[in-house]
Amino acid sequence: MKIVKISLLFFIAITAISLNSCNNQATTSEEATEETVDAPDNKAWEAALEKYHDAMSAAFHSAEEDNLEPLKERYTDLASISKEWVQLTVPTDLQSEKISNALKDLEKESAALANVVENGTDEEMKDAIYALHDVFHRVQECMDH
Repeated sequence: MKIVKISLLFFIAITAISLNSCNNQATTSEEATEETVDAPDNKAWEAALEKYHDAMSAAFHSAEEDNLEPLKERYTDLASISKEWVQLTVPTDLQSEKISNALKDLEKESAALANVVENGTDEEMKDAIYALHDVFHRVQECMDH
């Protein structure tokens, strides 16, 4: 239990430090979508984004209402989708070291969520999904800048 708490505190600290790290993209998300929607690699990348968003939405918004069952059902989806997503080629107009790092962080922390769900308390699970949600938003912010 102590390891879970230490891991969670470390994860939260890393998330807080890196929340403002995605400032170097010049296009808006609408422009990026318009420019990239037809490329096959981009379609796979956007499909992975949508799948991750769907899983995150189910887990996170339920947790906001103190319902952890969707999180317990979907945490493995978050890990597997992020693993697939990080292996895809980032669309050309979004490519940057910052988005690559944010995706790697998302993959790592999605996998780490499993330990918390399997061994943690309800409060630790809520803290972990909130922190993972912040990392997901960091990826999205990299896409918007």
